[in-house]
Amino acid sequence: MKKNLILLPVLLSIVALFLEQQVTMTVFWLVIINALDITVLIILVTEVVTAFKAAPYKYIYIRQNIFALIFTATFVLLFAYSKVQTFQVHFSPEKVDPSLTAAVLKNTFLVLKVLTRFRKLNTLLESISLKPAQTMVLSFLLVILVGALVLMVPFTSSSHKGLPFLDALFTSTSAVCVTGLIVVDTATAYSIWGHISIMLLIQIGGLGIMLLSYFSIFVLRRGISRQDKLIAAYMLSQDDLRSIKKTVVAIIGATFLFEALGTLLLYLSTPSFTGPWGGRLFASLFHAVSAFCNAGFALFTDSLEGFNGNLLLNATIALLIITGGLSFGVHMNLLDLFKRDGRSASRVRRLSVNSRVVLIISSVLIVTGTLIFYALEHGGVLRELGTGKQYLAAFFQSVTLRTAGFNTVPLGALGSATYLFMCLFMFIGGAAGSTAGGIKVNNLAAMGAYFRSLLRETKEVTLFRSSLGSDIILKSFTIATFGLVTVFLGTFILMLTEDAPAIKILFEAVSAFGTVGLSAGITGDLSPMGKSVIIIMMFLGRIGPLTFIAAAGSRQGQREIHYPGANLSIG
Repeated sequence: MKKNLILLPVLLSIVALFLEQQVTMTVFWLVIINALDITVLIILVTEVVTAFKAAPYKYIYIRQNIFALIFTATFVLLFAYSKVQTFQVHFSPEKVDPSLTAAVLKNTFLVLKVLTRFRKLNTLLESISLKPAQTMVLSFLLVILVGALVLMVPFTSSSHKGLPFLDALFTSTSAVCVTGLIVVDTATAYSIWGHISIMLLIQIGGLGIMLLSYFSIFVLRRGISRQDKLIAAYMLSQDDLRSIKKTVVAIIGATFLFEALGTLLLYLSTPSFTGPWGGRLFASLFHAVSAFCNAGFALFTDSLEGFNGNLLLNATIALLIITGGLSFGVHMNLLDLFKRDGRSASRVRRLSVNSRVVLIISSVLIVTGTLIFYALEHGGVLRELGTGKQYLAAFFQSVTLRTAGFNTVPLGALGSATYLFMCLFMFIGGAAGSTAGGIKVNNLAAMGAYFRSLLRETKEVTLFRSSLGSDIILKSFTIATFGLVTVFLGTFILMLTEDAPAIKILFEAVSAFGTVGLSAGITGDLSPMGKSVIIIMMFLGRIGPLTFIAAAGSRQGQREIHYPGANLSIG
């Protein structure tokens, strides 16, 4: 019950915010929205007053909670200002302050209206800290919500009006889930502050909010509990808790290093990228972060179509996408090959089975994708390009279609067979533990090894002369099944709500679940229901089937019960 009381004001705030953005403001809706806001305010003030009265030493309480009290006072003042503005809009329009300052203050209140509860959500986070999957899901939800609220603030949009709630939520989800699908033009709809906000959301989503939190703890030299280490280990699929700190620091450091190098190469490859050196530098940084995190957001209306002949830019973006899609575990394993230990400088180290699977299958998919795309479209969208540019474009599309979402050719003009082939590659995705989406190449390898054992009629499933446990096989098929069911349901609902060709709807659904971000040109025309479906699919694709199932499940009260065996006809 206590958890519900913590979440209730958050839900009330979100409902009020949604109504304020979506409904036609009549006296009825004005009363409803203000009643919700006043309820949230009463709960907040009551909590502060109750805690102050209960404190044995008032001065110590004020000193320890000074920031929370200032936050509360700011919220109350902005609440009063916002309500005065709202009533003047409806009853005295001539008295409304039309300045940007007034709009910023009002929208700051909208942000604080939900953020007031985040401090209390710490209690909820602590109660589920032993359930890493739930913590991970909740952290992504909170970041998405904060991102949506930020994108609703006027100064983040080029029109100085902010985005509507659903569009802001869609964009924030797409950025945090490193997808790249958009319902408004990233190049023209946002100000520089909006672009910075999207880039930060991409970075947070690519690395994971929990890893960034733990990295800040390490930087500040604070202690970290065993429960926190369990959450980090869960996100990294790592069993050794002793090396968590080293791993997290290495991941963050490697990410910033790759993005810095990518920024430099992009800056050098595009003398006229956008505007003067400042704009050019920011554009290079934005696309480097977007590429390494496999997000696919671009600062150009046509994505990267205008650079389809720029070899250095194409190679840099492709290399960042591939590197980000390999997983940090593979990076660490590759780094180990060049390390020396104290026992023998010439000791031979081998790649792990996981690394070999990721590197081999990823290479095969890139080469195969390039050849298939060229074969299908050399007489289509590639027809107007020279032979060299055709192969470069085919290679770039092969790299980006499995997870990144950039494009150097117009995707709306592709053939149906090309869409279908791309759906398969998007569904597979990148490597487990990376910024990529899809069912992952690791799971594809496990399922392939299982089918090979069936054909050979061997009881043991092997891969590179190593045995795979039954739990790995079961998880692989669970992930694939979850993906297929999610894509089927999403496609089915979109076919009911959207007026678009079936193949393009399927393409959109797979792109959302695979967190790819490629679009056949129908994203901007989606209905509110269609946008909501895509939001859910992007979120499920980013957190992953196993995390979602683990977060939704419960082990409380579970007992080990053995049932009698049964025969089931299979065939």
